[in-house]
Amino acid sequence: MSSTPLSLRRAEVGDIPALYALRLATMEGYLINGGIDADEQTHLSRIIDHWNDAHIILMEGKLAGLFKYYLTDDAWFIGQIQVAPEFQRRGIGQQLLAGVLQQAQREGLAVELKVLKSNPAKNLYLRLGFIITTGDDYAWHMRREPPITAD
Repeated sequence: MSSTPLSLRRAEVGDIPALYALRLATMEGYLINGGIDADEQTHLSRIIDHWNDAHIILMEGKLAGLFKYYLTDDAWFIGQIQVAPEFQRRGIGQQLLAGVLQQAQREGLAVELKVLKSNPAKNLYLRLGFIITTGDDYAWHMRREPPITAD
């Protein structure tokens, strides 16, 4: 899997229609498989949640996805990674996560996320060293601790 050149920019209000279509394309199947009912308002609420932390993934001059991450009290939190179907399987998720993991390591912080139980992205997170810390009916809560360094 090769690294794909990408860029990020802050999400803008004008992106919301495209982000809604992206969410339907990338998440609706997992939500249905997970037994989660999501109407239009639920999708829009997820899109605007942590709006100031939303980044548009750009590739080949096109909107390729959405990436939300932010700092909590004691960890970086990956809020959402959604990659448009035509850009999937190019290592984008791994590339985005690598950047956050490197930043967290420099800062001595953990990285946390939630992933739907029906989403195979869980396997990527496990390969990157995340462990399942807890879960609920629909999602796994995962965390990757910073590496222990000798002082």
